Amino acid sequence: MTTTTVRYVGTLYWVLFVTSVSRAWGAPCDSSVLPPEIKSRLEKDFAGWKVVTPALLTSADDRQIWQETGSSECPGIIAGHFRGRQLEYALSLVRGSGYTLEQQVIFFGASRQGFTKIVLDPLLTSPS
Repeated sequence: MTTTTVRYVGTLYWVLFVTSVSRAWGAPCDSSVLPPEIKSRLEKDFAGWKVVTPALLTSADDRQIWQETGSSECPGIIAGHFRGRQLEYALSLVRGSGYTLEQQVIFFGASRQGFTKIVLDPLLTSPS
């Protein structure tokens, strides 16, 4: 199993775990659900990256599973009270396509200064 595969599987398990937490929920695929601070940081730190939407799911199997289980929510935005009372966000970001597809999972945790960005899964690139 390659490092990329291990990271992808780890990310998949993490996303499945987070979506199963009762205090978490998927958000619509609209950046208006994100606080202005997070939108600003995405524009600055992740220019060219897109939040994963159903249309950006790369395999037919992924799209089918999503339509059957979570079609009213966005696969790339999970909001929840993960560590306490404040709302926090996990985002799956992608850029490129095919063999140049790259993915990152970013967590924006609530802090006294606003939101702290934590890269949960560093840049993943599809094997060529």
